[in-house]
Amino acid sequence: MLLLSLLISEPVPVVVWGIEDIGGSSNVVLVDTAGKRLVLIGVSGDQALAIGLALEGLAYPRPLTHDLFISLLDSLGWKLEKVVVTRLENDIFYSDIYLRKGKKKMVMDARPSDALNLALRAGCRVYVEEDVLDEYTNELLNILQELQAHEEEGIGI
Repeated sequence: MLLLSLLISEPVPVVVWGIEDIGGSSNVVLVDTAGKRLVLIGVSGDQALAIGLALEGLAYPRPLTHDLFISLLDSLGWKLEKVVVTRLENDIFYSDIYLRKGKKKMVMDARPSDALNLALRAGCRVYVEEDVLDEYTNELLNILQELQAHEEEGIGI
């Protein structure tokens, strides 16, 4: 029964909470809608700026690439339905964007930074696969436990 539930598990809805600078790197913070888990996805400075502008509802003086992409989709009759962060491999996140035009549907691979930028501009839902949340949470807990162990030993990091 557990295997069956894993095979049919639904992605977890998340909100794009914001951009945080951690250790000199920009990270998008995704928080599950239950508020129990989060994922930090590293992004470049220009992606962080674009996501920050979208979160604040601000527009750049000229259309950014993501604005242009959404305008192009709209003009062709396609709508961005949702974005799903699908996996985490070798510390790299992967995501898909789901597009719809009438009865036609399409799924495309996209970098999470681009997918999240598009989702914010299109106003669509963002999801993270359950196993990605679990894996990330476990890795984060392991890192925190290591840091705590080093502090208790007086080593410090």
